[in-house]
Amino acid sequence: MRWLFGLGLLLLSLVTSASLKGLEEALAAGNPLTPELRQQAEQSPQGLFLLGWLAESGRYGEPRDADKAADYFQRAAEAGSFAALEHCWQRCVVLNEAIRNQLRQGVEQHQPQALYLSYRAAREQGGDFQEIDRLLLQAARAGSSVAIGELYAQHFLDWAGGRRSVPAATLKLERCRQEGVIYCYYLAGALHQRQGDNARALHYFQLLAWLDPALFARYLDAGDLQRLQARLPQQNREPIRARAALQLSTQPPSGNPRIDRFGYCAEQRSVACVAGFAERDPLCLPAELENTLVADFRASSGYRACLGDLR
Repeated sequence: MRWLFGLGLLLLSLVTSASLKGLEEALAAGNPLTPELRQQAEQSPQGLFLLGWLAESGRYGEPRDADKAADYFQRAAEAGSFAALEHCWQRCVVLNEAIRNQLRQGVEQHQPQALYLSYRAAREQGGDFQEIDRLLLQAARAGSSVAIGELYAQHFLDWAGGRRSVPAATLKLERCRQEGVIYCYYLAGALHQRQGDNARALHYFQLLAWLDPALFARYLDAGDLQRLQARLPQQNREPIRARAALQLSTQPPSGNPRIDRFGYCAEQRSVACVAGFAERDPLCLPAELENTLVADFRASSGYRACLGDLR
């Protein structure tokens, strides 16, 4: 029976790819969407989510329509789009029984997003601590980058509590960053801040602000950066921002698309390009769609027109 289940998943994947191909090609070329393309996209959870995001954002020539977006998001989540559920978590989707069933099935199939969202739901509802910890560990093992980051942060804090040396901690965080764990940019900044190295702390916090504004806002704010800047000898943050922009736009691929996307600014290598990209890229390609659209979507004329000329 397992081969039948596997065949079903393969067929579903092929149908999904076919239903999205024309829509992706139209967006990449900057062409208007036809009724036929919309109808095809509605045949898959990912297509419904993409249509919902277009209606919500009003990008790529689509008119904004909040009611239509909410309908698309709800249908996408009920059909099994965990990307839609993550995008709309506690905001634009009603967590009904159909979606709960999808989450349960996703957990049984070790789907990374389903495991992480189930962990979030259990944590927010004050569930059993051991069950919450188990879900986070499962999500990390399944490949959820967010779960890996949270788990690594917990591990590092426990590890550092053993009075490790600063060079050892720095080396550990450097390896972690090279592996594409964004949490480690915060941990590296916090480590250097604790040691009184305000310039290096500011460097890592600036990188975090560009890479993941939501994670930055969870631990820091603009006032923290200003206070660090005030402790610098020249009170000048621009050289630090320039070095951070250079690092982000030229570093080797990490495997995390949230980091690697800044290669878009590899030619410019400037603060203006990196800062502008960090602000505009989520408006043209949110994180939840990176695994849905074709890998080279950022090289398309449609994406560049949406982003604006930064290079």
